[in-house]
Amino acid sequence: MDLNFHKKKFANSFFAIIFIFMIAFSFLSRVYAEGYTLTISVFGNEDKKLINELKGTTPCEGLVFKLWNISENYEETSDTSKIVEDLKDKSIEDLDKMYKNTYTSEKTDKEGKTTIKDIKKGIYYAREISNNKNIKVMSFVIIMPMVDDSGKIVDHVFPKASILPQKPEYGSKKFVKTDDSENSIKYLPGAKFLITQKEKGEYIRVKKDGKDYVVESGSDGKFEVKGIKPSIYYLVEVNAPTGYVLLKEPYKFEITNKADESESISRIVNKLIPVEPGKGDIIKTPGLDGGSKKIVIPKTGDVQIYLFSIAGIAMMLMGTYVYRIKE
Repeated sequence: MDLNFHKKKFANSFFAIIFIFMIAFSFLSRVYAEGYTLTISVFGNEDKKLINELKGTTPCEGLVFKLWNISENYEETSDTSKIVEDLKDKSIEDLDKMYKNTYTSEKTDKEGKTTIKDIKKGIYYAREISNNKNIKVMSFVIIMPMVDDSGKIVDHVFPKASILPQKPEYGSKKFVKTDDSENSIKYLPGAKFLITQKEKGEYIRVKKDGKDYVVESGSDGKFEVKGIKPSIYYLVEVNAPTGYVLLKEPYKFEITNKADESESISRIVNKLIPVEPGKGDIIKTPGLDGGSKKIVIPKTGDVQIYLFSIAGIAMMLMGTYVYRIKE
C-alpha cells in the first residue's frame, strides 16, 4: 500500500514536472519565435545642435527606420562607432545586398514614436530612410536584446536628431538705379519696372496680390524684388528717371529660394537723353497699360528754321503793304 502510494506520488510529481517544463518550453519557444520589440522615439531641437534628451525638444513625425542584421552572434563584441563609420556611405541598395535579414518600421507618429516587433537576436545597423530634408537623424547600432548596466532588458532607443532650418519658399534680389558715370555716380529715383517672365519669346507680367508686380527706385536709387517664387525673371522699364533714356532691353535676373543677403547689389544704368542741336530722338516706351507710348524730342535746328521762315514771310507782307500805300 505504501509502495503504491509512493509510486502514485512519484508519477504525479513527474507529470507535474513535465507539465511545468512543457509550459516553460512553450513560453521560451514563443518568445524566441516572436523575437524582441524595439520602440524608436525621435526628438529634434530647433537649432543645429545634436541632442540626446527628451526635455525641451520637438517630436519628429513621418520618419521611417530600417534595420540590417549585420551579425546574428549576440555575444560578438564590436566597436559600434566603427560599424557606423564603415557603413555611413553605403546606399540602401548596397546594404540590402550585403545583409538579407532586415526590418522596416512604420512612420513615426505625432509623438515621434514608432515600434518594430519580432526582431531576432543579433547586432543591427539602423538608419532613417524617409529622406526628410528638414530632419537629420544619426545612424546607430543596436544589439538585440538590449540590456542596461543592471542586466535588465531595454526596448526603447532615442537616436540623436536635429531639425534643420527650413529654406524660405520665396527669395529676393536687390538693385540700384544709376547714371552711366564711372567715377561720380548719380543715383536715380523714379524708375519703374514691370516684373515679367519670358515665355515663347513674349514677356508675361508677373502678378502679386492680384496685380501687376511693379517696383520703383527710391531716392537712393535702390529697389528690391521679393515675395515671388524662385525662377528666372526680367525687369522691363516702363518709366525712366527724368531726363534719362528708357532701357531698350529687359534686364534678366534670377530669384532663388533664399534671401539676397550679399552686400553686392545689381546696378542698372540709364543714359542721359541727347539734346544736341539738329538732332533728336524717338523713344518707344512700353506703357503700364500694356500699349506703348512715343515720346518725341523735337529737333532744335528745325524750330529755328520755322521761326525764320515765318518772320521772313511777315516782313515780305509788311513791305508789300507799305509799298501799296505809297503808290
